[in-house]
Amino acid sequence: MFNRINPVGLFTVFFVLLFGCERLQSGQNLTDFLDSNFYEDYDQAIKLGDSLQKPVLLVFTSYGVSLSPTEQWGVFIARKNQRLLSEKFVCVVLNTDDKRPSKDSLSTIGKKNFELQYTITGFLGQPTYCILSSSEKVMGVRGYTSNADTLYQFLKEGFTKYGKINFGMK
Repeated sequence: MFNRINPVGLFTVFFVLLFGCERLQSGQNLTDFLDSNFYEDYDQAIKLGDSLQKPVLLVFTSYGVSLSPTEQWGVFIARKNQRLLSEKFVCVVLNTDDKRPSKDSLSTIGKKNFELQYTITGFLGQPTYCILSSSEKVMGVRGYTSNADTLYQFLKEGFTKYGKINFGMK
């Protein structure tokens, strides 16, 4: 009986159950969405967040993370998360195992990102999400979630906290 199951169909059912039927806006694919919304340089993201008066979402991850790209990034493509991220946040993805030399050439980018992750969040595992103000004050930290609603709630809470601290919003 089980040898007749189409693996592609099974994957499709699994994907729909896990992430729902929402599609990327404007016909984007996942790579396009990430490329157009996520930076790779921490300092650049902080400066941009300051100039745009937006909080910065840090996504600490690694090339060797055990999740598939769809598992790891699927929660970001839910429409409400896409909208919130592209309109209200500056986003940066920081790989903790990036082997390229850092700007100071004394270490690798990955080692710097790993140290940054631990210093800011106290977590060592990936993926880890952190919302910062442009003055580098932590607005929220959480570990990986595959639930788009959970991520949305985390983003909303972090953005609200950012508004209260930076603009005196109630």
